[in-house]
Amino acid sequence: MNQSFRMKYRNIISVVAAFLIAAGIVGASYKSWFAKNINVTFHSVNTREASYKLCYAVEKDEKLSTDKCINKKVKIGKNDVKIILQEPHLSKIRLYLGSYPGVINLSKLRINGMGSVKLDNFAENKYENADSVEVKEDNSVTIISEQNNPYMIIDKTFNIYEGYDINWIKLVSFFCTIFVIFYAFFMLALYKKKKKKKEFFDYY
Repeated sequence: MNQSFRMKYRNIISVVAAFLIAAGIVGASYKSWFAKNINVTFHSVNTREASYKLCYAVEKDEKLSTDKCINKKVKIGKNDVKIILQEPHLSKIRLYLGSYPGVINLSKLRINGMGSVKLDNFAENKYENADSVEVKEDNSVTIISEQNNPYMIIDKTFNIYEGYDINWIKLVSFFCTIFVIFYAFFMLALYKKKKKKKEFFDYY
């Protein structure tokens, strides 16, 4: 019974086994589907190219320092900015807006990790080295500065911890790769089955 079952379904068993092996091999190469980090995101509209610098502190009483800063270049026009902090905890941040940036409009400032904070009330922040600051009704702020290195101080203490961020490109690539491998093995098994069937009829 067992032998006849294996003979009857050996192609299916081979394909399933190949699929599981392929899934294990490919899965090992895509082990970073989920990245543990804290994401700071915001929208900006710039009249000039600039290099933003986000400085942050991990511990509550820790002072901001140059070794915990991340640079992000932005182009002229609209920018959806995402700054990834590979840190276990975030307590405070400060955003530098580049050298002589001209006019900048900032909106939709978010911090996401284990917990989420929306920082839409830009009137609560402090602005240094800026010629003028206007907080608008749509919860955005327009900063005009022809000075060197204007910056925004977000005077809050956060309690945000790293969370899982899905890498959708790797995840989709993984399933596409598995599908291609599965399809290849399936077609190979189907070809072998048809070939054996043809040889049987040619023989008789």
